[in-house]
Amino acid sequence: MSEKDLAVRAMTNDGSFRVIAIRTTDTVREALQKQETLYPHDAEVFTELLTGAVLVRQTMAPQHRVQIILKEDKASSHQMVADSFPEGLTRGVVQGIDVDNRFSHGSHNLLQVMRVLFNNELQQGIVHTPEMGGVSQALTDYMLQSEQVASAIDVATFLDANNNVVSAGGFIVQMLPEANQDTINAMLQRLEKRQPLFTVISQEGMSPKEILADLMGDLEYTLLGDEPVFYGCTCSEIKLVSAMATLGHDEIQRIISDGEVMDVKCDYCKTNYAIGPEQLKPLLETH
Repeated sequence: MSEKDLAVRAMTNDGSFRVIAIRTTDTVREALQKQETLYPHDAEVFTELLTGAVLVRQTMAPQHRVQIILKEDKASSHQMVADSFPEGLTRGVVQGIDVDNRFSHGSHNLLQVMRVLFNNELQQGIVHTPEMGGVSQALTDYMLQSEQVASAIDVATFLDANNNVVSAGGFIVQMLPEANQDTINAMLQRLEKRQPLFTVISQEGMSPKEILADLMGDLEYTLLGDEPVFYGCTCSEIKLVSAMATLGHDEIQRIISDGEVMDVKCDYCKTNYAIGPEQLKPLLETH
């Protein structure tokens, strides 16, 4: 039986660390296929961002949506977006980026993380990406600067020569408030001596539990549960029609009178919708 994408949660037995390991191979493969052709490094960053969004949601807001946006700078329209929803649905989109318009990576980039708090308020944090360390270091910096949580995050994607996703995954190690110093020292040693995650996930069939075992070594831990991870989209004809209510009464009336059928494509999943007069007529009742 082949492995499926999965996020596995665990905790060291003394309560010092929470650890989540994840396989996202099929999820990020499908998300990448839905987007325009990307330069290999951009494809790698995009898929790592998707994996990172799932990890952040798992550790900070498991019952709420988390969205991560990576932008070239404040003024740029070039960006990558990763969405992670409760129960595992994951999607992403690249905007203004393709094989001929590469993303400009560097310390001038901005990483924005948005998540819903338990009181339903929206929290967002923004950090500059580091010169080195890629998405993994940017997410680690975000957790420390915006969430004040000491964490180690590593995400990686292994692509073949044709830019196809062979494997993808990641982990987050989060230190808890009552961490034992001996366990802290042992974990730091594990993090320093472990195999690079890229090497680990490039091994065919590497499961989240195997990633977890490779990371933890001799540290005793308990598995707390798991959650599937899968590609999907939340778009629908109803949502698109509802969004068109912002056009205003006169514009909607004009479209209906002209008998226009508008072709609308979802940026995330590339599904095409044909919106005609019959779908728009109910909107006139709300204006």
